[in-house]
Amino acid sequence: MPSSSPSSPAATPFPSIHGTAIAALSTQTALVSVGDRILRTSNGGATWTIVRDGPIASDDFIRDIQWVGDVAYAASTKGLIRSERLGSGWQVVSARRDLQRLDLLSQTLGYAISDPQPLGHGTILLRTLDGGKSFQPVDPGFGPVQWVQFLSTQLGWVAGPRGIAVTYDAGVHWTRQLTFPSGTFDRGTSNDPPFWIAQVGFRDSLEGFAYYRTAWTLMNQSAGVIYYTADGGRTWQGKVCTCGYISIAPAVLMGAKPGLPAGSPDSDLDVTGSLSASIVDANGVTNETRICSTGSAGATWHSGIKPLPYRRLPPAGLRLRCR
Repeated sequence: MPSSSPSSPAATPFPSIHGTAIAALSTQTALVSVGDRILRTSNGGATWTIVRDGPIASDDFIRDIQWVGDVAYAASTKGLIRSERLGSGWQVVSARRDLQRLDLLSQTLGYAISDPQPLGHGTILLRTLDGGKSFQPVDPGFGPVQWVQFLSTQLGWVAGPRGIAVTYDAGVHWTRQLTFPSGTFDRGTSNDPPFWIAQVGFRDSLEGFAYYRTAWTLMNQSAGVIYYTADGGRTWQGKVCTCGYISIAPAVLMGAKPGLPAGSPDSDLDVTGSLSASIVDANGVTNETRICSTGSAGATWHSGIKPLPYRRLPPAGLRLRCR
């Protein structure tokens, strides 16, 4: 039996890392999760310190991180956890393992997205009045719900593959603002179950973005549309799309034109201002990673190549949060 050459060592497989979330408190202080580990920078990313140790490649990982003042919360597969000041000294707040997304308004009041079923089929909206120790379901009138954002205790939006809804009274009543027909953003492929991204992002009560993406295809491509509103979501306009292997009906495009790289966006849409937003795009064919940004309400986009090799992120993608 032939032996392997000592000059040709066996390739070491890259570890499967789940959960990559980023939450910035300021231009200098931020947290990032890698698997079940959380690191902090206090100098704008020049150096990083582990503030919560854990394996970087396991079935346990951090799904989302959010700052509330100078205290951080994280939704993990082990439960909801909370830090002390500036991200140190983490403790378990709740043993709930199904929290996917956090939108906390204070140390007591907040919302979350829960997924008691796999792959996002049953995502629901929850509200807490005791800092995450307990949650109660909130019904916005359609499901599943994948995204929540409140600008105040009264005004908030939710998004799911069927559309967008808004509340003006803390979730008591909801008004549908945008509706997509079944099968538009919730369909799967012959080899993969349905997976999609539905998102809204507002910086004030009037101007905001929405981002929708279909499932990946066998070529690691997807069709996504970015929408914009200037009147609090009463009307939406399609701005740009990644229209390639999956076609989208003109009634759903709503005027959106091709303008993003035809790869597979691998992050949330990070809304950085009333007219500006960014998204990370990874291309497995060219082995390139780009950050695509707009400062014109989505009318034009610039994509700059970054010195980071392509690597498929998990379905949750890269969670960016700079509120």
